[in-house]
Amino acid sequence: SSGINAEYGIIKADVIGSISAIEYVLDKIDIPNTKINIVSANIGVISESDVMLAKASNAQIYAFSIRPNNSIMDIAKQEGVIISAHTIIYKMQEEIEQVLTGMLEPVFKEKITG
Repeated sequence: SSGINAEYGIIKADVIGSISAIEYVLDKIDIPNTKINIVSANIGVISESDVMLAKASNAQIYAFSIRPNNSIMDIAKQEGVIISAHTIIYKMQEEIEQVLTGMLEPVFKEKITG
């Protein structure tokens, strides 16, 4: 093990330009000892095969400017796959940063008061 905590993601977006922008923003995330691995990045609606790919690769689905339909949400729930839908790229970035930060080992700092 290299000591790197990796998060796996599948990106689904409305248009190819959105995917390019998301990949650019994700590439700029710099949290020590973590990385985001994009398993797949495609335009279009979230399909059952996307959910199965996410399950097989232990990935979360990040949807941009598309909403999963109820049947896909039901399948994702049954399969234990998280689908996170966003309309603002930087909100998606913040969520991924929080996921990566949550994967870090806790750092305990002594607080000196008085």
